Amino acid sequence: MAHATAHEQADLGHGIAQPQLVETLTMAQGLAQLRDRWQAAFHAHSRGHALGQAPRVAGQPPIVADAVKTASALRFGLSDSQRRTRKFDIRRKPAHLRASRFCHQMTILDTDFSSLATGPDFVAGLRTDLLHEEWQTGWSPHLEGKLIAVANLGVSVAKAAAARLAEHRAALADQGRDNDLPALLYLYLTGLRAGLGAHFPSLATALNHAAARSSDFAGLAEVIRRLQAIGAATGPMSDPAAPDLMPLVQRAFGRLVYLCNDLPQTPPDDPGSKIEALSIVAGMLRGGQAAQPSSTRMKPAVWPAKSAQRSTSSTGVNTSSAASSPRLASAALIAARPSCTRSTG
Repeated sequence: MAHATAHEQADLGHGIAQPQLVETLTMAQGLAQLRDRWQAAFHAHSRGHALGQAPRVAGQPPIVADAVKTASALRFGLSDSQRRTRKFDIRRKPAHLRASRFCHQMTILDTDFSSLATGPDFVAGLRTDLLHEEWQTGWSPHLEGKLIAVANLGVSVAKAAAARLAEHRAALADQGRDNDLPALLYLYLTGLRAGLGAHFPSLATALNHAAARSSDFAGLAEVIRRLQAIGAATGPMSDPAAPDLMPLVQRAFGRLVYLCNDLPQTPPDDPGSKIEALSIVAGMLRGGQAAQPSSTRMKPAVWPAKSAQRSTSSTGVNTSSAASSPRLASAALIAARPSCTRSTG
């Protein structure tokens, strides 16, 4: 600019003295350096991790307000977008369990708020003896946009997460999979892990109906195995407000006993899944520390152990061992066998 101005004045017959021109150029160079430093400071400030807050008068959708309130109460950082590691003692600290369930709810809604790094998997029944969960969590404006996108599902994070699971349940029905027992159980346990047991009693009813009609021998055994894992885990999966799972255990076990009569017709080239299912049931009947349920939500039926009749099913499993096996298995077997055995007459 200084160079162009000097040429313009020279063309008009007003030449600029050399000292003045040097001083002007020196000043312009200093201003340019100052501008570069200001730009660098501005860029450093604008590219930081800190997050601002919208004014109160702007308002928020109810689900966003609920998420902010819950996250703040559970001591998640909302002031910046950096992801942090949180470790929860989900068995011994109720506040940590509430924080874990909030993370699971946000995961169901696919908000990218939290991702589980390590911990027990109560849905699949894996590593259920672990005491801690470790999460990567972080708040961001993008997350709030995702919450707004699911605001139609509910006014709170918990209600929206339960509604999302209900959508998955409806999708199964649309696909003709109303009686897909493993899929229904996966949805139910996913909700139970997130503390949503009180929000979907209809799913527990659907599970009972599916177990009563199921012809999937291996699927029924998997139901029993996963419910056994829940029974062995007290704190994280126990929910006093959730429907009682004992009728489902009885229904699945009884239906499994009923289907045992079809085992001799198993094709010789496809015995693997049924053998694995039998090993699961045999493991429950043999007992052992891992199979012993301790959840107060899954109380055994009140029958004396000596009332169990000694008999052998077509699988070769001695059912009288149920009297000394885990209470969950014995109660289910005693309750189920009288009404589920086929007539041979």
